[in-house]
Amino acid sequence: MHLTRLALTDFRSYASADLTLEAGVTTLIGPNGEGKTNLAEAIGYVATLGSHRVATDTPLVRQGAERAIVRSAIASGRGNALIEIEINPGRANRVRLNRTPLPRAREILGVLRTVLFAPEDLSLVKGDPGERRRFLDDLLVATAPRYAAVRSDYERIVRQRTALLKSAGARVSRGGRVAASSVSTASAAAPSGGPPSARSGTGSAASAIAATLDAWDDQLARVGTELVAGRLSLVRALRPHVEAAYAAVQPGARAEAIDAAAREPITAAGYGAAFIHRTGHGIGLESHEDPYIVAGNAEPLSPGMAFSIEPGIYPGPNGARIEDIVVCTENGAERLNNVTRDLILVDAG
Repeated sequence: MHLTRLALTDFRSYASADLTLEAGVTTLIGPNGEGKTNLAEAIGYVATLGSHRVATDTPLVRQGAERAIVRSAIASGRGNALIEIEINPGRANRVRLNRTPLPRAREILGVLRTVLFAPEDLSLVKGDPGERRRFLDDLLVATAPRYAAVRSDYERIVRQRTALLKSAGARVSRGGRVAASSVSTASAAAPSGGPPSARSGTGSAASAIAATLDAWDDQLARVGTELVAGRLSLVRALRPHVEAAYAAVQPGARAEAIDAAAREPITAAGYGAAFIHRTGHGIGLESHEDPYIVAGNAEPLSPGMAFSIEPGIYPGPNGARIEDIVVCTENGAERLNNVTRDLILVDAG
């Protein structure tokens, strides 16, 4: 697939812009501050309904304008598509696909798939665990759009639960009692109105808050379990592809055969279109050199050759890959790195 047209109205620095794109590589050249990154951000927004630079939509609307509009035309093997997004800060965004309004904006996820590399990606290494969870969740939504609703529910529950705790902490009196208005606030934040004890306006602050908090905890556990299960299944989907390529390394085997061994199970799992890079590259005096592990390279492997095997899935602006450095020996492949490929859950607390 490729983007054939991008049109902007009141997006970032652009009052109006209309860009036609051909298949292949397009390079944007210009001085700093001319809006090159704004164009990349707009393309990413069409693919993910979010910005890689800011957490809210407000900065995306040009100063003085009420809304921004992003239009994009996409050509793919499934046919052509036109996406139109009206960004309304503080209100629901409106989305049309092929001129037809959609009831939920997230229904366009997957129509355009992009891979984005930006300076902000350093936060995956240098930032806190929340950045890495966000990255994995972006990939999960791109591969299975239904998780957009799961992720949205999870984030809403976390916000409401946090608001309840902050509100309760500010309103509880020294005597351990809570004012009726405080309990009502807790009730309003609770799922389905909260338990009766949290609506009575009587009882200790501890019991009222605990009853409301229990309701949120139940939902947090249920939705959080579904989200974590999705993350785990995503990592499990990548692991066998590394093993397949690893097993194919033998003296005399062609570089393209290693690429095919890694690519076949990913394609069979339904992610072939998202494996958009070569499987690996040689490692020696340069960071990237022969042998390139890619389709079309018939160079035979010989003992002593060192190269990477790094199949990945990139269905959206983010993706994931598992990378090994191997050396070809007389007996096959020897893996030089021995870090576990399992997903390790780190307690952010």
